[in-house]
Amino acid sequence: MDERKAPSLSGQQPKNPGDLTGDLCAVASELSALRSLFENRISAEQSYLTAAEAAHYLRSTKQTVVYLAKRTKQLAFHVVGKSMVFSRTDLDEFMRRIRRAGAHG
Repeated sequence: MDERKAPSLSGQQPKNPGDLTGDLCAVASELSALRSLFENRISAEQSYLTAAEAAHYLRSTKQTVVYLAKRTKQLAFHVVGKSMVFSRTDLDEFMRRIRRAGAHG
């Protein structure tokens, strides 16, 4: 009978089953680090929104968002190619300003 042990993640044979716990913790740690990198990448990609996405975010229409950005200059935007994009932080600041102005008159 050929008794083979499965190789551990480190490439070495575990001395006893308790050694697998250390390997599993190392894998869990690496997965956690990869997950945070992935989430940071997603949040960086989602920090700029198109006019339609900004309208949805502000619960408004695309026409109103474009009007606020171009005509009234109340909403900051950037031009990427031929598209307007809006920073999520700028949209949040705009909402704070609107709420403050609405609360005071």
